[in-house]
Amino acid sequence: MDFLYETNKTLNLTRIPEESFWTLHAADSLAFAGEVALDGKKLCDVGCGAGFPSLILAAAFPDLLVTAIDSTRKKVDFVAAAAEKMDLPNLTAIHARANELARKEDFKAAYDFVTARAVADASVLIRETANFLNHKHGLLCIYRTVRDTSHQREQVLQSR
Repeated sequence: MDFLYETNKTLNLTRIPEESFWTLHAADSLAFAGEVALDGKKLCDVGCGAGFPSLILAAAFPDLLVTAIDSTRKKVDFVAAAAEKMDLPNLTAIHARANELARKEDFKAAYDFVTARAVADASVLIRETANFLNHKHGLLCIYRTVRDTSHQREQVLQSR
């Protein structure tokens, strides 16, 4: 947490104040973890930003292989440095655009879970991350506020 807020002074990684870290970053990152089995699985965090949920999930589930992807180099560099400081060998940070990476053979259908937190509308995420997911049992986990959920649910239903 100290590393995040110290780095945030110069890189603008998060708007969430330090006193809200545990509820708005840590607890939020773990929100879906109680609903699914994560150990031994592969997870791709699209638009990883400051590393939430990727850093928290990698720390909480050492047998979970986490790939954190972001198109902004400074964010990927931060996540990689934080993973090293936290001794998280199960986390790999990649600088790339997710929609382009999803078309590469090594990443197609390679993940059990794809997470996205504060990235894009649900309809865009569904379209651009579908190739990452294992076709038999892959799950896209979109983190949203209650307000955002109801608005985007309508958009997804209309796009069918």
